Amino acid sequence: MSPSVALANVFREVRGIGLSDETDAELLTRFIDTDDRIAFGELVERLAPTVWGVCTRVIRNRTDAEDAFQITFLVLFRKGKTVSPRSRLTAWIVGVAK
Repeated sequence: MSPSVALANVFREVRGIGLSDETDAELLTRFIDTDDRIAFGELVERLAPTVWGVCTRVIRNRTDAEDAFQITFLVLFRKGKTVSPRSRLTAWIVGVAK
């Protein structure tokens, strides 16, 4: 299990919540429209395994892959409003991670 997946599982257990029933697009809209950090956190939890997989396949050095992983979510945080349509968030974030 990657560190990012393990960390997401720990956060879920500590917070005592599971992921919401909202779609990724709905969570992204909540984050963009209301600066809802919980919605952003849930997106990170959902997308972490995918982003980690892309980063480790593209970048063979683990330390560099960890940096790319973090940067990918920083880009989502800052540029998430540019995702269009929002239903294509996974494809968008994979493109950022590459």
